[in-house]
Amino acid sequence: MNSYHMFIKVVELESFSAAAKVLNRTPSAVSKQIILLEESLGVQLFIRTTRALSITKAGELYYEKCLNISQQMANAETELKDFSNEPVGQLNVTWPNVLSNSDVVRSLGSFCREYPNIRLNVTVTNECLDLPREKIDFAIRVSRDLQLKAENFMTLMLSHIQPIVCATPELVERYGMPKSMEEIVALPQVIPMYAPLAKELKNFLPEFKGFNEYDHHKASDINALYDLVKLGLGAGFISRHLVEKEISEGSLIDLTGERLPKRPIYLVFPRLGYTPKINSCFINHFKKMYPDS
Repeated sequence: MNSYHMFIKVVELESFSAAAKVLNRTPSAVSKQIILLEESLGVQLFIRTTRALSITKAGELYYEKCLNISQQMANAETELKDFSNEPVGQLNVTWPNVLSNSDVVRSLGSFCREYPNIRLNVTVTNECLDLPREKIDFAIRVSRDLQLKAENFMTLMLSHIQPIVCATPELVERYGMPKSMEEIVALPQVIPMYAPLAKELKNFLPEFKGFNEYDHHKASDINALYDLVKLGLGAGFISRHLVEKEISEGSLIDLTGERLPKRPIYLVFPRLGYTPKINSCFINHFKKMYPDS
């Protein structure tokens, strides 16, 4: 086994024993290999204490170089495999909860039918993951989640989602149909803890003073927010595609329509020296689905 590969695992897992378990080695064998590596390089890569293992500045620099070597080797292996006609392999994909029922995500059904030998490993999270470190091939994100260095990533705009405020007919009957955003905000709310609602309202309503959170219900994820809004506990900021059926049936009322600005949806992926065939298939799928975006 290449010493740089072992070094990468120790850095990522922050432990000799954890790396040894993954690599099917003994902790002492891994520790000895790292010591030999440090001796050959003439630098200390880790600071070792009885409680923790931390990487040095030299170790951080070497880690970046090792990652580059590892990626080049992986690219070379992928290029050889891509000589076969049929795209095969696994793609690691992530998106936030708000997009789980969107047209963009639903289109993955047709992708998997077209490429039955490509498997998707999906992580649904509101956390803005570090794609290279987490070995994520693609992220589907809304605009506010884009915190990326342009030189390291490619982005492809796909579609939009429409934020709305909705409430049950019973809540609207109790408080009256609001005629302005100020009146909408004055309703009892279900505040999403996963989104900076107060900050976004401040951008839309400069006079907005903020919420006293103790006066409102709160939800830690979009499914909980949906449930509380459906129970009539408050109005909720949510994406229209998630409640389209309820609005058409009349069990929820759209209070804002298209008054709030739409949010673009992007496909985000690391910029690679070589794009594997399965990655190209994934990108081309979205280009065909959204040719005008």
